[in-house]
Amino acid sequence: MTAHHARSVLLLCSISFPGCKSGFKPGEIADAGVADSGGVYTSPLASICGLSPSACPVAPTYPQQLIDWVKQSQPFRGTVTTLNVTSPDGNQDPSRQVYIRVDQAWPSDSFLSGFVGLNNAVIMVMKDASAFAPGYVGYFFGTLSTVGKNVTLVELAHTDSNTMSNLDSSIPDIQRLLKDRKLYDQISQSNLIIHGKVTAITPLPHLGGFSEHEADWAEASVDVTCALHGTASGTSVPIRFATSRDVAWVSKPKLLVNDDAIYLLRVDTITGEAGAAYVVDEPLDVHAPIETQHLIDLMSCPPREAGDRCAQRIP
Repeated sequence: MTAHHARSVLLLCSISFPGCKSGFKPGEIADAGVADSGGVYTSPLASICGLSPSACPVAPTYPQQLIDWVKQSQPFRGTVTTLNVTSPDGNQDPSRQVYIRVDQAWPSDSFLSGFVGLNNAVIMVMKDASAFAPGYVGYFFGTLSTVGKNVTLVELAHTDSNTMSNLDSSIPDIQRLLKDRKLYDQISQSNLIIHGKVTAITPLPHLGGFSEHEADWAEASVDVTCALHGTASGTSVPIRFATSRDVAWVSKPKLLVNDDAIYLLRVDTITGEAGAAYVVDEPLDVHAPIETQHLIDLMSCPPREAGDRCAQRIP
C-alpha cells in the first residue's frame, strides 16, 4: 500500500459489552481497542501513518455531579476575603455577594487565570452566603455574569477538599476528558481523515444572493501524505472551506497554500457547489501534524470513564 493510499482502522471487541459497536464503518468510531479476559483494553497493534496507538490508559472515575459542574462553569480554587459586597451595578443583594481571591483557575489559559492573586476583583453571587467567613478556602463553580470594574460570577456550586478530594488534579483532568470527547465526536463524524499539504486554492463561483454574510467558498487541492481513516481516491483530494472573514465565518478554518496539517473531512453537502469534494467548516476539523499521535490514540481509546466501554458516560 503506497503512502497516499488510505486505510481504515478495524477496532474489535473480543468481549461483548452492552451497547458496544462490533465494527468500524466510515464516519463511525467503534468501541475502542481489544479487551482481554479481565476487561482491560489494549491498543490495536497496526500502525497508522507510521505511528502505533499508545496503550489505552486506565479509565478514571469521577462523581457525575463534579463532571456536570466542570462542564457548565468556570471552575477555580479561591479564598473568600470579604462578605456583604455591593457590586458596581447594585443589581444584586449584597448579603449574597462575596469577594473571592482566585488562587488557581482551570484551564491555565482561562479568563479567570488573569485574576489569580488579585483581591477585590472577583465577586461571586452565592446561593447562600451565610455559611461563609473570610478565610474560607474552597472550590467554586460559577457562570460569568458581568465584566467591568469587577468580574461577577453566579454560583453554580461550591465544595472543599473535605468533601471532594484531589480536585486540583480532577478538575483539569475532567476538562481534558471533555475536550477530548468533543474531538472524538468530530473524528467519529468524519468520512476521511488525512495528513496532507495544500498545493493550490481556487475560488468557487458565487451561488445564490449577495450578502455580507456569504461564506465565499474556495476549494483547496491537498496532496495526501497518508490517511488516518477512510479511503482517498488518488494522491490529492479537494477540500472546500469558507474564506469569508464575516463574524459568521471568521472562526471557520482558513486554508493557505503550503499548509501542512491533519484534516478531518466530511463529504460536502453544504456548499451547493458542483462536483464531489470534502469540506472543513469547524475549528476542530484542522490540526497541526504534531497532534497526529493524539488523534490516533483517541481513535483507539475513546475518552471515557471507568466501566464505560463505549465513551457514552460523558456526552
